Amino acid sequence: MASVDVVVVNYNAGECLPALLAPWQGHPNIKVTLVDNASEDGSQKKAEKQVHHLIQNSKNKGFATACNQGAAHGTADVLFFVNPDCLLPVDVLQEMADRLLQSKAALMGCCVVNLDGSLQRGTWRRLPTLWRVLVTMSGLERLGIRGINLSKPPSMPEAVNGACYAIKRQVFESVGGFDPEYPLHFEDLDLFARLVQAGHRLACANDIQVKHIKGHSSTDTKQVAIWKKQGLLRFFERHRPRWEVAIIRFLSILR
Repeated sequence: MASVDVVVVNYNAGECLPALLAPWQGHPNIKVTLVDNASEDGSQKKAEKQVHHLIQNSKNKGFATACNQGAAHGTADVLFFVNPDCLLPVDVLQEMADRLLQSKAALMGCCVVNLDGSLQRGTWRRLPTLWRVLVTMSGLERLGIRGINLSKPPSMPEAVNGACYAIKRQVFESVGGFDPEYPLHFEDLDLFARLVQAGHRLACANDIQVKHIKGHSSTDTKQVAIWKKQGLLRFFERHRPRWEVAIIRFLSILR
């Protein structure tokens, strides 16, 4: 059985956090690092006895930076990045880790579902291009036109759902981890894009379901909208042609 280092970034996740951590208590193959981005609801205090490492940031340093902080603790071959509002049983975590190490893939996602078991939007995704972003932003995806989000699993995924996935530590470190210039959103897509560019393959265990209570953490919605714009623009600046960057920058001003 594979040893796993789990990284959870917390910001006011409330009771979701101990619910996520509880099943992993005492498991010899699972080491958990909790990185708290200056939560104000006391959730990090309640969870500190449930984790092996607690990193308490005095301010919100952003999701990407916090993930890198957490990944620096531990030596396991497999790194798991899990949102605090997921429900991830030990057997599911272990199965994903074992499959990843047995495969040629660098990263493995899963089928992310809502609490009622229905498929969550964004379970299967593609990397952003201008056309795909326009389709998604306009709502044309709902008419069956393929944008960033897919309704069916692709045979060769470009991206997986960022709520829960495993990655080989050696590969994560070889590409420099997450880009800390992403405050929140698009940091996972940037990582996936750099993995693909480096010649690595992504996989998705579509038969494994993980429940995700989407959007539970308490964050100012206006600030999140600003971070999304910043993340989108940075992704295009790093990975797309200049003419697409110019259009995305213009659209960001309008929205």
